[in-house]
Amino acid sequence: MKIKAGRIITNHGMYLRGRPVGISTTSFEYTNEEREYVIYYCQAIWRDVMEKVGNPNFTGIIRFDLIPCFVHESGDDFGLRLNGLYEINTASPECAAAFAAVNALVKGVKQADIFSRLVKRIQCIFGNRKIYFLMSDRNALIKSLWGGIYLRSLQDAGLNIVSISTKDVIKKSPRLIWRWGDIRENGESQYSPDVTQWLWEHSQKEHVEIFNTILPDNKDPGRKNLLLKSKVPIMREIYGNNEPLNFKGHSEIPKWNWAVENKDKLVLKPDGGCSGANIFFGEYHNEIAWLKILKNCNHRGYSLWELKPLSETRLCGQSYAIDLNPAFFAHDDKLYYLYTICRIGSFQNYQKNKTMNVAKGAGMTLAFI
Repeated sequence: MKIKAGRIITNHGMYLRGRPVGISTTSFEYTNEEREYVIYYCQAIWRDVMEKVGNPNFTGIIRFDLIPCFVHESGDDFGLRLNGLYEINTASPECAAAFAAVNALVKGVKQADIFSRLVKRIQCIFGNRKIYFLMSDRNALIKSLWGGIYLRSLQDAGLNIVSISTKDVIKKSPRLIWRWGDIRENGESQYSPDVTQWLWEHSQKEHVEIFNTILPDNKDPGRKNLLLKSKVPIMREIYGNNEPLNFKGHSEIPKWNWAVENKDKLVLKPDGGCSGANIFFGEYHNEIAWLKILKNCNHRGYSLWELKPLSETRLCGQSYAIDLNPAFFAHDDKLYYLYTICRIGSFQNYQKNKTMNVAKGAGMTLAFI
């Protein structure tokens, strides 16, 4: 992989939670072998996850948050190794909309033409059917801010897509909807209660497609706890040594002992979490405090994960933490590769909180293919 160090642009008018979104001009370029490696890796994970949830019909853009290690070889050349993943984002990831905003607001930068690729893939599956773009009817951070730019980018790339209001969507009941707002069975919805209820009911009808498909928790391939374990040996190596935090009393004392004795190698995360919130790292707590956290979170939808930190990458004398986020268009059990982004930040800052999230100050690179 070729990596050429760039700079972070923040004076462009793009904000998230009051913080400028850092756009990094550091460029990345796969070799053909590395691209195929990443695609194969993600396809293996997707097959494993879909089998666990019974292979439900699923359509939409998804993003894998992978843990890479970049090994410097010479000059701008780095070897790429993958050490697992943090999650699969199946709830309408914002990166494509962010690219639309970058194209509109940031001058003098070039990135891959992801919208032509995306539209071509959708047209291969759905032809020229009209798609209705449904914005959130609540304030939903960048989903509200960037929705219009996102829609125009899809239209400019040739997609037959039009905006529809939450009032009209209930009245017209279209069969092909692109939802631009999160909705989860047991979590936050970025639509009002009546629209949320309608979307749930509408999604169960035959011949109706909603991007990204709305599924109950037990069928949702984006559930983090699906990545805890696997019967397949190679998948166990990818996922690591993890345990759901639903320990019983004295009958499971060995598990409690394991969780305390290995606290410096473990991180506690909510199964339905997002944006790096409500995460606890064992190494930041003494044994008494860690055990108290475990007891408070036991049987409350948390899991213990093997800590897999990002490695240090040196560019032009500076130390960075960099992750790898390939995106695909999913249709049923098939994945069609679209593009990749990275999130990049100071390695020193990363060591303080062990998270790479744009909402918490990480920079986002331009899209590459």
